[in-house]
Amino acid sequence: RLGKSERKQREFFVSLLDYFFEDFPEVAGVVFRIGESDGLDVKEQFRSKLILKSPAMVNRWLKAALPIFEKYGRRCIFRTWTVGAHEVGDLIWHHATLEKTVAGIDSPSLVLSMKYGESDFFRYLSLNRNFFITDIPKIVELQSRREYEGCGEYPSFIGHDYEQLAIELRDVPNVVGISVWCQTGGWTPFRRLAFLESTGASTSSIWTEINTFVCLRLFKHGEGVEEALSYLPNVSNLPALQELLRLSEEVVTELLYLPDFATRRLYFRRVRIPPLIGVYWHHIFVAHSLKKMLRHFVEDGEASIRSAQAAMTKIKRMRTLALECQLPDEDIEYMEYTFGIIALAREYF
Repeated sequence: RLGKSERKQREFFVSLLDYFFEDFPEVAGVVFRIGESDGLDVKEQFRSKLILKSPAMVNRWLKAALPIFEKYGRRCIFRTWTVGAHEVGDLIWHHATLEKTVAGIDSPSLVLSMKYGESDFFRYLSLNRNFFITDIPKIVELQSRREYEGCGEYPSFIGHDYEQLAIELRDVPNVVGISVWCQTGGWTPFRRLAFLESTGASTSSIWTEINTFVCLRLFKHGEGVEEALSYLPNVSNLPALQELLRLSEEVVTELLYLPDFATRRLYFRRVRIPPLIGVYWHHIFVAHSLKKMLRHFVEDGEASIRSAQAAMTKIKRMRTLALECQLPDEDIEYMEYTFGIIALAREYF
C-alpha cells in the first residue's frame, strides 16, 4: 500500500508513533535504529526492511518524527550503529555522515546512542571520534556479555579497557548515560542468562555479572577497577579474584586477538574492519586464505607463537585462582581447551 514512496512510508510511521504514545502514556520513549534488516533466517510474518539509505533520508525522518516525541514529552533514542549498507552505512564512525544526518535538528527529545568504538564490541578500539561531534546528548553503548569473547562461558574481564574509556569520556560534551548489553548479542548457541537463578555452576553467568557490576561502578561512581571490585558482594578472596580477572584480560588480548593485526585501523568500503579475526562468535576459522593474510600483517611469527604459549600458561594459573575464589573452574577448563585450539592455529598461521 505504501509502495516505494519515502513520503508515504514516513507519514505512516509518524502516525503510528502518534497513536502509540497516545495509547501507552507509561512509555518513556522509543529506541530507533537504522542500517540493518532481518537476516535470511528470520521467517516471521513481521520483518524489518532497509528503507532509510542516506543521511538526507534519515534527516527527513527525524525532522518528521521528533515533533511527535516533543508533543508527548517522550524521548527518541537514535542508535547510530550501522553495518555498511548504503550511503548511511558509515554513520557509526564517519563524522561527515553524522553531521549530515542531524543537520538542522535541535530537539529536546533527541538522544544519540553510540557504541564506544568505530566497530562492534571489540578490544583494540580507540574511543569513537563521533562522540566529539554535535552537541546533541549522547548515550555510550557498552557490552558486558562479550559476544565475540565467549559470551560469558569463560572470564573475559573488561575492567581496565572500560576504565580507560570512562576517563576519556569525561571530556566528551553532553554524555547523559550508558547502555550496558549484559544479556544478548550475537547468533550463538550460548544461553547463560545474567542475574537469573542458575541451576548449577555450569550455568552460572558470574563472569557477565562481574563485568556488569564493575562497568556500572566505573561509569556511575567514577571508581577505578580495584576499588570497584572491592564492592563486589560475597567475595571470599579479593586478591585472587583481582589476579584472575587481570589474567583473563591479558589472555583474551594476547591470544584471542592477534595484536599485530588488531592494532591496525583498517577499512573496507564503509565498514571498519573488526580487530578480531579467526574467531567470530562460536566459530574458530583456520584456513589457508587467513594464513596468507595474517602472514602479511605479522612481522615476527615466532614472537607471536611465544606470546600464545605464554597466554596458555596464564590460563593454568587462572584455574588455580578460580578454585581459591570458589568460582567455576570448569569454565576455565573450557577456556583452556578452546584457547588451546586458537594457540595451535597461531602456530599454523
